[in-house]
Amino acid sequence: MPTTTIATQPSGAALSTYPHPSRHPGENLKLTRTLAKDEKAMEMANAALEEGNTFVVLQHNLTQEAQFLTTGDASLQVPLEAMYKRLRKWKGDMKHARQWATTNIGFPTAQKIVVEDVAEKSHVDYDSPGVAQLEVDIENIKDAKGCSVDDATSFLCDHRRGQTVQVFTLHGLKVMKIIFEDADVHAGGTTPYSTLPCAQHFEKTVDSEMDEKKILKPSLAVVQWIVAEVLLATGGQIRGQSQDFWKRARDLAQQLLYKDDRLAYLTQWNIDHPKVCLAKTFEDMLELVKQGITEEGFNPYYQRQRDECAVASGLLRHVSADIFMAVDGKGEVIVFAMSDCFQRLLSKRAEHNVVTSLDNYSNLQPVPMPDPLRDGLHWLNWLPHRRDLDYRDPTNHPHRAKSGVYDFGTMSAPGDPDNTQTPVGTKDLLALNASGKRSHVYQQSQNLRHSALGSCAQLADFFLHKLDPKLRGEYRDAVHSLEGSPIPHFFSTSHHDPFLARSLRINAAMYEHENQDLADWHHGLAGFVSVGDYEGGDLILRDLALQIECKPGSVVLFRNRELRHSTTRWTGPRRFDVKMTTQEAVRQWITEKNHGIVLARDDGLQSGDQSGAVSDQSDSDTEPDGRAAVSAKPTPKPTPGSPPLD
Repeated sequence: MPTTTIATQPSGAALSTYPHPSRHPGENLKLTRTLAKDEKAMEMANAALEEGNTFVVLQHNLTQEAQFLTTGDASLQVPLEAMYKRLRKWKGDMKHARQWATTNIGFPTAQKIVVEDVAEKSHVDYDSPGVAQLEVDIENIKDAKGCSVDDATSFLCDHRRGQTVQVFTLHGLKVMKIIFEDADVHAGGTTPYSTLPCAQHFEKTVDSEMDEKKILKPSLAVVQWIVAEVLLATGGQIRGQSQDFWKRARDLAQQLLYKDDRLAYLTQWNIDHPKVCLAKTFEDMLELVKQGITEEGFNPYYQRQRDECAVASGLLRHVSADIFMAVDGKGEVIVFAMSDCFQRLLSKRAEHNVVTSLDNYSNLQPVPMPDPLRDGLHWLNWLPHRRDLDYRDPTNHPHRAKSGVYDFGTMSAPGDPDNTQTPVGTKDLLALNASGKRSHVYQQSQNLRHSALGSCAQLADFFLHKLDPKLRGEYRDAVHSLEGSPIPHFFSTSHHDPFLARSLRINAAMYEHENQDLADWHHGLAGFVSVGDYEGGDLILRDLALQIECKPGSVVLFRNRELRHSTTRWTGPRRFDVKMTTQEAVRQWITEKNHGIVLARDDGLQSGDQSGAVSDQSDSDTEPDGRAAVSAKPTPKPTPGSPPLD
């Protein structure tokens, strides 16, 4: 990614001007061809193929053909213009402002921005009658057989396409439960739910709608053609090794096709009319591209068009209920959602504290920007519609104009598919630790995890304990196995926090992309807590043909590794989503290294949930490489009214 200007400000100045950073690499790519660029492009394309390919030597003069595009059709050139073309004045006091190449603007040394520590005010009271009744109700909803739930009224039941849909009222709460009779939570495969009758019917219906609207998916031949154009026009500016090189080139080509719907038709015309004279260099590059990109692959831009079509045409089952539960044919939970959870389990004040804490922290530590190629839709679909959230526009205030994702916790070592290396901290966690224990932003991060993230962990754990106690036990085993180890982690101080990793999505939408959440726990349940001031942003689970409302204060748990998912657009000033999970590779590493515990295995051997608590690491030192040096501490006793530790 191109380096951007650091947004620093002389002390005491109220306003300053900053050149805008790129929206994505295409803004800085020079799409004019030269002989030197062609040679570099051919060299890199050859190097990215398998060993044994012969390097293509350019021996002909390119002076004349460089004056026009290789296709001979100037209308195919798609310049990626900058969103903001001139310097402007930033609003407000920019003292303490910082912005790096891959972040929004933050104010990490601003002492006036604090995250309040309200951990003592954010505990679920398990002894209260309302909480106790909710526990019973969730168990009754989950375990009910057929069309009957104890104490339910206004019961409706419907059967179609392998689903049994139940809608009823239970103690004043609207409940919807769907039994997917052909589903199996523990089925193998990357997308096991895609074979369900409802999923196949939904995809066929969307196909018909897309055909009717004449929205076509770019063919493999079209993508290959545009990739060849891009590689020659950029002349080595796209970098990477082997498959990563081809994926980056394909991603950028898909972006071009998404930005201009005419491009696919014009390119297809050239493909269908081989009499068009092609430059020799382009023919050579196209042959290399065909060897490097042999499959269409997943196209997130076309998938987004399908999602938007499905929502606009009402093809998804819209779920608007206080409690929603989807289970497989054996009664195992696939999805659970509940609205207004803070009011029911904590308090509205606690929800307000979480919103304020996340807002203040994201003003301190610059919010990381999504990857411009892997998450190109953030730049091409989200920010163009929410320019008020784009920090690059100086007419926006940087305290409100921020959008991106933090990742805190423990993950597998990069480039270690066999789990032979010790797990590491996420990039954002290591950067935070490297800032120094005494830094202002580090101290505020401890308040964040103690209170706001602790509250979210308690809500997710409350439901996880009732929905899948065995899985919860395995999650907790993984947490306990890392206690007292030097492996970086970011536990909340909630003694029943079962998660090792969490993502904080700040004012962003969620898009489906290739390899989405495939690193997470196999057949696991991830927890999602959404807060803020917004409307919309429903969760789309296309394998189940569902559109689930996620209003502020909602909690959702679902099998995120196996279910393809995204969200609809939302409106409003701010939205924060906290995702909690544990990676599959970390689980496997813990099992293989046998840190005094054996986690779940494919042979059916399961571990029990063990008592204990996550120790507070806020007083630990920091290693030179940024990792937190953690020492073992005595296990504290559970707080009164806490869930059973099994």
